[in-house]
Amino acid sequence: MFTSGFVRAFLSAALAASATLPAQVIISQLYGGGGNSGATYRYDFVELLNKGDNPVSLSGWCLQYASATGVFTLGNNQSTTLTGTIEPHRHYLVQLAQGTGGTQNLPTPDATGLTAAGATAGKFALLSSNCGTALAAGEGTSGGRIVDFVGYGTTANLFEGTGPAPAPSNTNAAMRGNQGCTDTNSNSADFSATPPNPRNSSVENLCGVVIPTLTSINAIQGAGSSSPLTGQSVTTQGIVTARKSNGFFLQNAENEYDANPATSEGIFVFTSSAPPATAAVGNRVQVTGSVVEFKGAATDPDGMALTEITGPTVSQLSTGHPLPAPIVLNAADFTRGGTDLEKTQPLERYEGMLVTAVSLTAVAPTQGSLSEANATSTSNGVFYAVLTGTARPFREPGLILPDALPLGAPVGTPRFDSNPERLRVDSDGITGVAAANTAAGTVFVNATGPLDFGFRTHTLLPTTPLGNPALPSAGAAPAPLDSEFTVASMNLQRFYDTADDPGGDTQLTSQAFINRLNKLSLSIRNVLNSPDIIAVQEAEHIGALQAIAAKLAQDDPSLSYQSFLVEGNDIGGIDVGYLVRGNRGITVDQITQEGDARQFLNPENNQLETTFDRPPLVLRATVTPPGGGASRKIIVVNLHLLALSNIETSARRRAKRKDGADFVAGLVQQLQASNGRVLVLGDYNAFEFNDGYVDVTGAIMGKPALPSEVLLSSPDVVNPDLTNLGLLLPASERYSYSFDGNAQTLDHALASQSLAAIVTRMAYGRSNADFPEIARNDAASPLRLTDHDHPVVYLAHAPTDATASLAIQEPAFVYNRTTRRLEATIKITNNGRSIGGPLQILVGGLPRGVTLEGSSGVEEGVPYITLQRGLDTGEMIQVPLRLLTNGAGVSSYSIRVLNGRF
Repeated sequence: MFTSGFVRAFLSAALAASATLPAQVIISQLYGGGGNSGATYRYDFVELLNKGDNPVSLSGWCLQYASATGVFTLGNNQSTTLTGTIEPHRHYLVQLAQGTGGTQNLPTPDATGLTAAGATAGKFALLSSNCGTALAAGEGTSGGRIVDFVGYGTTANLFEGTGPAPAPSNTNAAMRGNQGCTDTNSNSADFSATPPNPRNSSVENLCGVVIPTLTSINAIQGAGSSSPLTGQSVTTQGIVTARKSNGFFLQNAENEYDANPATSEGIFVFTSSAPPATAAVGNRVQVTGSVVEFKGAATDPDGMALTEITGPTVSQLSTGHPLPAPIVLNAADFTRGGTDLEKTQPLERYEGMLVTAVSLTAVAPTQGSLSEANATSTSNGVFYAVLTGTARPFREPGLILPDALPLGAPVGTPRFDSNPERLRVDSDGITGVAAANTAAGTVFVNATGPLDFGFRTHTLLPTTPLGNPALPSAGAAPAPLDSEFTVASMNLQRFYDTADDPGGDTQLTSQAFINRLNKLSLSIRNVLNSPDIIAVQEAEHIGALQAIAAKLAQDDPSLSYQSFLVEGNDIGGIDVGYLVRGNRGITVDQITQEGDARQFLNPENNQLETTFDRPPLVLRATVTPPGGGASRKIIVVNLHLLALSNIETSARRRAKRKDGADFVAGLVQQLQASNGRVLVLGDYNAFEFNDGYVDVTGAIMGKPALPSEVLLSSPDVVNPDLTNLGLLLPASERYSYSFDGNAQTLDHALASQSLAAIVTRMAYGRSNADFPEIARNDAASPLRLTDHDHPVVYLAHAPTDATASLAIQEPAFVYNRTTRRLEATIKITNNGRSIGGPLQILVGGLPRGVTLEGSSGVEEGVPYITLQRGLDTGEMIQVPLRLLTNGAGVSSYSIRVLNGRF
């Protein structure tokens, strides 16, 4: 709180400023409807006000009344004698005649009379002498003994100025403007009809010279996540530190800080439009307004808010003040003291204050607004960062804090702490500061500005430009080896064409479509290295895929992609499909859409509704190495499941997501039970772990969360479990999307055991999730084609027979009485080109009952041993073999060597 000495000093200055006001008493308010029908007060009254700085004695004063057109007389109680003194800036209440109605008495009057004033018209004269004589017509309305005169109502024939005061009524008094203070000697201009507000000598009225009780900024902010003064009107003072388009930041001078480190010394003053010139940076100002907690979204009941002052009046007190030194942020400032809602934002203690980050590392790119029809974006300057040296934040399991657990959620539901180490940066939030358009990973030094709050995250508003660092190049997925083929997934982010089709599509301009095709071609060719099979999500129709294939062939004639798509149920007209590369030994055996008629029960209305907007699309294919050889059959399941939007509040969406996951799990089990090599990839719109509502990915993998850990649990129908191929990557690379500064994986690739056995590696093509929204505008770059990065799965072709290029010595087996095994050591020499690994040593021709010890498996009835190595030209290796026998001998056997994975 400010000291009482400061308040006294302010009061002295205010009174000194008002010393030029004349010592005068005026009729500030009058009311003739007292006791009438509908009236609140039982009595008529006249209220006086001493506007001056000195007391005024009322000895010899009186108040005389006349009807609207009548003359002043002393009869019929038309005159009231006044006594006592009116102190400076105080009212004086004269109670007059009582009516038969009304419900309330007046405040204690300072004088009483019996005049029955007209409710809608009349005349009052305030006289300072000679009260024994009625006011004469020739005396007019001013001068001499007349201190003040008011004629009111349209029929009044005498008044100050050019017209009478507006007519009051049984429910309205006639009151001067500015709470009874305005006196321009014009009754019509000075008065208005307002509800009666009788004030006696206990009420002070400084007529615009307000002596407020000052509340320090730290008392307004308080020590918790919300202000203890929310909803109250306050007056405070401070130094303006920065200006936004709709307000400014106010901060205590450093010598006004309190001793509590949990209370902030800064606050945002919301002016709605551009703040006034008086709120210039460096000015000390006084602000009066209401304290509110602003969330920005009425649909976020559990989110925290920004403490601010709204509806302000701003007065300049002085100029040229140095700004308070910014708080230097360190890692400890981002550490919570617990997980309760009061502590979910550790930076609350600095809200509204100037802070600085010596070094910031962007962990998510600059956002923006997309013009879909033009395929262009504009920057909004917002990105997320951490203090340099802090690990990149990743989405973690569970319901995000501070969301409340939904009804029915088990106590074991995991909770995600929302990564308090994140700092939102609005690089152009301060008026006149240019946006920084950055990619993730960029380092900024000495970022300084006030600490704002938005989107559930404290937000730094730099007061000087951070600059526009050069964007890094896209991170291309590795080119496949000759022994590999690749399957990729691409979410194209609503890939529409130039036609205005029925439904919810967007019609692109011709240039926008050309630009999107060009970026897409660059992405497929240069970032993903032209995968053999591309599972596509969010394509408008088969024509859109065919346009992509034609563009690829135009840019690289060696690329010949076939297009496959089956229309789904999406009201926006986006579907899943495939692009399959020709001349690469891929034969499409069958394309089937699954679950298109599937329905679930909507718990919000108990009606059956369609489960899949975009039903899974299954591709069965035979893959043969381009140079010939053994082929493989694989099954690809392309998913684009229901988005996470509104899952916190929508029971319908949760039920729909669960039913979709359960159906896909059953489909996967059916496919792998038929000995199929199954790859399930696409945009799952789900994390690789339990989000607390529905464990979508876990259900499809065969590892659903336990009922004690998730709101809607799924049965375990997948056996054996699928393998999450994303786990082949380092932890820092396990993401395909960025949301509110949290890296997360929405685009997964899950493999059945038989398919996982031929997976050689996995990668994400990095050209989208880490790059700023305005990179979308460069048609000559693959950057920001979409908002998802694309997974690429590398699979081994069927092994090739390398036996013909090898010299193999096959000695006879000899029985070893110590080991009780038949033993032989074969020698393999490479007489041809170098062979990559792995090597599969097949031992054929063994009698029934004889088994190969240490066998890696059996292929078409023949046991084999896998060597995780290759064989260079001229190199010789020795491979010991041991046979378990039932007493039978082995007179002959044969060795074949294959190169590759089964």
